[in-house]
Amino acid sequence: SELSSPAAQPLGRLGDPRSIPALRQALHSEHRLLAANAARALSFLNAAEAIPELRAKLASEPSKRLQIAYAAALGKLGDEESVDAIFDLFMASKKHLRRVELGLALARISGDERFYLQHWRGLQMDEGTTSAQVLTGLLRSPLLVEHPEWRELLNEAAATLATGDLATGVTSLADFMAEISPSESPTLINQLFSQVAAALYTHGESRPELVLLALHLVHAQLHKKEQLTL
Repeated sequence: SELSSPAAQPLGRLGDPRSIPALRQALHSEHRLLAANAARALSFLNAAEAIPELRAKLASEPSKRLQIAYAAALGKLGDEESVDAIFDLFMASKKHLRRVELGLALARISGDERFYLQHWRGLQMDEGTTSAQVLTGLLRSPLLVEHPEWRELLNEAAATLATGDLATGVTSLADFMAEISPSESPTLINQLFSQVAAALYTHGESRPELVLLALHLVHAQLHKKEQLTL
């Protein structure tokens, strides 16, 4: 049966997997808003079987606003293959709140989204202080005992951000990311880490959501390295 646009997202939130076939069919509707709402609903239902269709819709949708729906759905479904496309959209977006949502999609794919969500509001209120507090917390990582050069860079970034010097502090954070950049297999997540570090040098001071994504990736990378040393 044909879905209406207002009905698509609630179907996903209700969590009934029986609606998945109808929602997948709605992805091909001539009504693009209905298709975008169906994409979000499918992500709430964890419908991984729809990922190829969602990738295709993200690539073909001309509206930036509706592209966000497909990117968000792919992020919620944890689709690593979409990292490049979502990051390109994240960097190209002119609107802050859209970048925040795209950053969340990338955070969901690359680590624990709770870290990103936990610190988002703080960064809106005081980017320097919140960033410094996050980095100070990361200084407790046991890995930094084994790598004093990492600790020095991270401490420098935290101290500078705490003074409100965002330009220098963000550059120091980018330096730290470059130092700990994953050297193992060139996975898409490791590539994202390097891309975000590079973007910090040119956009970090003016884009708090980029700084938040960087902090999220640093947290995830340190945790991953700690697990590998156990």
